[in-house]
Amino acid sequence: MWVEKRPNGKFKYCERYKDPVTGKDRKVSITLTSNSNIAKKKAVQELNKLIQNKSKEKRPLKSATFGDVVKQFIEIKEKEVKPSSIFAYRDRLGQVVKEIGDVPMERLTPALINNLFLNMIKELSYSTVSNRFRLTKNVIEFAVKYGYLVEDNITHNMTLPNINKKSRGANDFKYLEPHQWEILFKAMGRQYPEMTTMFKLQLQTGMRYNELSSLRDEDIDFGKKTIHIKRTYDNKNKLFTTPKGNEQRTIYFNSDTYHLLRKAVKDSKIKAMAMGVRTDLIFFTKNGNPISISTANETLHKYDYLFEEINLTTHIFRHTFITQMISNKVDISLVSKHVGHRSIEITQRIYTHFNEKMNKELKEEIARVSF
Repeated sequence: MWVEKRPNGKFKYCERYKDPVTGKDRKVSITLTSNSNIAKKKAVQELNKLIQNKSKEKRPLKSATFGDVVKQFIEIKEKEVKPSSIFAYRDRLGQVVKEIGDVPMERLTPALINNLFLNMIKELSYSTVSNRFRLTKNVIEFAVKYGYLVEDNITHNMTLPNINKKSRGANDFKYLEPHQWEILFKAMGRQYPEMTTMFKLQLQTGMRYNELSSLRDEDIDFGKKTIHIKRTYDNKNKLFTTPKGNEQRTIYFNSDTYHLLRKAVKDSKIKAMAMGVRTDLIFFTKNGNPISISTANETLHKYDYLFEEINLTTHIFRHTFITQMISNKVDISLVSKHVGHRSIEITQRIYTHFNEKMNKELKEEIARVSF
């Protein structure tokens, strides 16, 4: 301990101690009116109390801003998730960093974050903002885990108002009836034969479009009538990645699909030779790349006029497969596994819409009957 005499005649008693968290030397002090032995004894006692209290204080191991922690969070996630997910992380968290990226982690408060997201949700959809909100929570939990925050006093007080929440439209779970897909395939078959084959395969297998566009001859076992879905195509980053959920799966197909696939493989080899393209894809562009989902949907939209209240997209064939399987008494858990849904509830939502339509039609038929 040492003593410094102040200009006002008082005495400042000082002591150094080593911070148990950082290992750095720190200083505490107390000012008294005297430098007597009694004063010195009192100063020692008070300084020791201050040192004990300072040592008990909870402080982060690392000093960083929210933007710094987001950068670290993404660097680690890059080793854990697909490039398409990283693209989404950067985009969503980037919008948050623009607003609070310079704020030190220890100064983050629930009120600051809640007001940020309140302003966002006034202008944007609930879905867009909730994705940013969820990732912000993940970053804060990451900060606690890696020493940027001592404890989490934030996430349990974060709240997102339930506004601008778009309910799923009827078209989200639309499917085609047999007569409808026959009309569609007949209408587009002559002008877009390759696309028609792709959509038929989606209808018959329930595959996601980007899984189908990634399909190679080697992924098909014609003897066992199976397709091993090993990858999907990431249109944004122009690369192949593991299927959604990072899970490969094997699906079965029937005799109709067998013949359709055989023809598709044969046609692809003829097409590749004619174009001078080297590719292992079954469906491809003139450059040997997968046919993008945007091209597929643009093609389908040309035939929206065929049906009332149906906005045609590639996903409608997947939904049609699900409704056909379940309406033919295939166990819903098996259907869910086949199409690669992460939970049976997702499959159930699609089929529930089908049941609602059936009940509506039954009600209309009963109303027409006279007893």
